[in-house]
Amino acid sequence: MKGNSFYFAAAALAGLVTVLEGNIALSLFTVFLICAFTLVKRFSKMLILLLFITLLIFACRGYLAEKGNHSVLSGAEKTFQLELSEMKIDGNSLSVNSRDRKTGEKLILAYKLDSEKEKQLLRNNLVPGLVCRVDGILEKPMQAANPNGFDYRLYLERKQTFWILEADSLMLSRCSGTSSHPVAKIKRLRQSGITYIETEFPGSLAPLAAALVFGERGLMDTSLLEDYQKLGIVHLLAISGLHVGLLAAMILYIGKRAGVPSERMKFLLLLFLPVYAVLTGGAPSVTRAVLMLMCMLIYSLAARGKKKLQPIDAVSSVFAACLFISPFIVYEPGFQLSFCVSFALIISAPSIFKNLNHWISQSVAVSLVAQLASAPIILFFFYEISLFALFANLLYIPFFSFILLPGILLGFLLHILSGGNAGLILQALEWSACMANLAAGKLGSLPGAVLVLGKPSGPALALYITGVPALLIIWERKKEHFTLKMAAGMLLLFSFQPLEQKFSPKGEITFLDVGQGDSILVSLPYGKGDYLIDTGGRLQFETEEWEKRKDMFDPGKDIVVPFLKSRGISRLDRLILTHGDADHIGGGSWCAE
Repeated sequence: MKGNSFYFAAAALAGLVTVLEGNIALSLFTVFLICAFTLVKRFSKMLILLLFITLLIFACRGYLAEKGNHSVLSGAEKTFQLELSEMKIDGNSLSVNSRDRKTGEKLILAYKLDSEKEKQLLRNNLVPGLVCRVDGILEKPMQAANPNGFDYRLYLERKQTFWILEADSLMLSRCSGTSSHPVAKIKRLRQSGITYIETEFPGSLAPLAAALVFGERGLMDTSLLEDYQKLGIVHLLAISGLHVGLLAAMILYIGKRAGVPSERMKFLLLLFLPVYAVLTGGAPSVTRAVLMLMCMLIYSLAARGKKKLQPIDAVSSVFAACLFISPFIVYEPGFQLSFCVSFALIISAPSIFKNLNHWISQSVAVSLVAQLASAPIILFFFYEISLFALFANLLYIPFFSFILLPGILLGFLLHILSGGNAGLILQALEWSACMANLAAGKLGSLPGAVLVLGKPSGPALALYITGVPALLIIWERKKEHFTLKMAAGMLLLFSFQPLEQKFSPKGEITFLDVGQGDSILVSLPYGKGDYLIDTGGRLQFETEEWEKRKDMFDPGKDIVVPFLKSRGISRLDRLILTHGDADHIGGGSWCAE
């Protein structure tokens, strides 16, 4: 089935989503596509049969996953024996992913820290795999209270987590030994590495180093993450195929220079890659890259280097395997972006490198394909796209690939091996990181850095799904006036949402749930005006320094502004503040921006 794996991946996706979403129309559309490809590609009867079998298998897998996705706890339980996993401390708030040893169910352990001493004690002693006896109350996660709002309950349910355990106390005396499972040991090593970077690296370099070495972005300042997101380069702060490929190339090169046979190095790399996936947090992007590389290495070893597994077959196989093992992963933005961009780049690569000879034009083409492929997903989840993404990626990808990433990996290893005597390298890296962050901040703050289009409607989403591949086909074929056609196509594609809003005869009044206080959006028909009445807000209480969180909740920033963006509103015609109470105007500064 060489070269046909992509069609099996598409059938797997259609079968799974049909059941999870309960959308029969999608299944019928898939059947139509298979029939269409039968005529165009002249598929054999056996291939058509196998595609339908694949669709049915994944439909059954989706049904079983949905049927089994429920809690076995009643909610009345008070005492739990928990095995702890990843921990997050933010100000006076402690959150730990954990598993109940009795039922095997996942729980989010939440605890409010009482003192700075307790905070430091738990930070130093709570490690993945630690088993603790905890008393508390089970609470259901919050549901979305506003249109297009983040549904935390649904998000956790898709991760097979149904309860938050609000702990009464968290005492180390009630914790016993740690798990000896290899994954728990690797996670402990990961936590130790992150702590080492946080304490030993320069303050401005540590967040970037933790992100690039261990895939941990919790140390990064929220405003810096927003700057990278505005430029469309936040993917560089997540472990992805770029990082995995560079690391694998470095390992193979070192082995070659050391005289280790190629076959042995590939085998050692196969053993190392799963460890690396856990060590870097196991995000969808790193899982995809690791599994793809493992598939290609296994195929190469089995064929003794005589044949190579085609990238499209590797990514399709990994995609289908991920869906079968963990069906709900299909809803994760990281999973969608990782595979969508990978498919687009792999399919477009032959044309890019055949028709373009200069590395600059090739880089521009690769970046353009990636931006086009990811745009519908980014708009669906984040409501805005970066207008500087093409330029920023051309600037930052080489800088991260050839300077920051290798430099930080080398600096981290040397710092450990030399007992902390790698100050000169870290100083140079700190300066480089500061320059990169400063440039991101300056570019991200420029007017027009992002284009707010809002969450795509059904017709808009259908247009993106069909329009983006059509644009890529136009570019690939390079017929007469293809540049003009590409530009016109992109303009029409991304103009649909603003025009749809502009010519909508509907007016709306939306009352937003902002907790205490009010916020009301009045949208006039035909886009004639958007008026916001009050912004909500929160009362500020004096807290000690150790209690302060990195990103304090604010209704204006966390509820009103995201809602406005989801509606495609980047500018208000009127901001009306009815009176001066903090719960009515507290979020005004965020909305005024």
